[in-house]
Amino acid sequence: MKKEHQEKQLVVKENRLMEARYKLSACEQKLILYAISKIKPTDSGSTRYTFQIQEFEQLLGVGDKSIYRTVRNLTKNILRKPISLFPDPNTKEELQMNWFAIIKYLPNTGTVKFGFVDEIIPFLFNLKERFNLDCKGNATGYQLQNIMHLRSSYSIRIYELLKQYQTIGAREILLNDLRKMVGVEDGTFKMYHDFKRKVLDIAKDELLANSDIKFEYEEIKQSRAVHAINFLIKANIRPEQQKESSGDDNEDLATLVALVPVEYRHQKTIHAMITARLKKESFQYVRRNILYANEHSNQPGKYRAYLGKALKEGFASAPGEEEKKPTPILIHPGQQIRDTTTGKVFEIEEGNYIRHPSGTEPEGFILQKLRQGEYVFCLP
Repeated sequence: MKKEHQEKQLVVKENRLMEARYKLSACEQKLILYAISKIKPTDSGSTRYTFQIQEFEQLLGVGDKSIYRTVRNLTKNILRKPISLFPDPNTKEELQMNWFAIIKYLPNTGTVKFGFVDEIIPFLFNLKERFNLDCKGNATGYQLQNIMHLRSSYSIRIYELLKQYQTIGAREILLNDLRKMVGVEDGTFKMYHDFKRKVLDIAKDELLANSDIKFEYEEIKQSRAVHAINFLIKANIRPEQQKESSGDDNEDLATLVALVPVEYRHQKTIHAMITARLKKESFQYVRRNILYANEHSNQPGKYRAYLGKALKEGFASAPGEEEKKPTPILIHPGQQIRDTTTGKVFEIEEGNYIRHPSGTEPEGFILQKLRQGEYVFCLP
């Protein structure tokens, strides 16, 4: 399979589905994510899909003589393993379902036909954020190639959980919640040392070597025991991009490219455009104008041209605009904020974080949601 085709295969999931709980092997997850990458923005939930088993084999980068039997076994196993999802974080309602309504294996042609189950359709189809992702709405997307060479099933799940928060740069998750989110079964890795060695450290190494993000993590302790993990997330520059720049420029370019809508990130013209502007302007100038283009470019297929003009002419730093600094938002322990979607009220705790049903949310995430109107301050 050509590399250019791989880079255009996008996985896009609604964030509640991204945080669902299930126990699947690495290969089972890859098959599901490969199937999701087949969805086009204009598809309906009733669409049926077909893929060649040989294509999946090439994407994995293996030459397995038993690949046909392997795929058949994978599809059977997937149908036996339900997914648990919590549609409303304010209730204990739990939705259990499967990924597929039908999987048809055709050994004579080496193809698999499949369709998604009705209950999962709202979490995969007609997502407005499909081509404007990265914390701008309720969906997260990434290029399929970023998970295809991860060997640990836990690494794939950690990649997805951190990808949601990439532009924020940090995510704090309670340890018990993290164990469930990544699919660690009860009784497995009871000692934190084992969980750290078998899950966190392996994921850290695998993401650095094979994906577009990397992370460090901090252990947050309570009564000497590890209570939560605070992930510090950064863009991970791809090897082919390292040839174009060096030193600190690598990190700047990777960070800026990560802000670009996912379907444009692999384009060399985008990289060249950003690199050229970095030689003339500051990092903050380029960052402001990328974010401006993301927000104001609303013509399909015209993003690259709009970004080029924004970078060249400085749309986000027009005369007089620089002086219009937004009023800073300050938070402190004891303040109460309300989720405008669910109506649930949270109190900001020491350290400027809140305990959200989906996990602990740090100060940066709270401030971003306040700016976007997703959270509002409660009147005293």
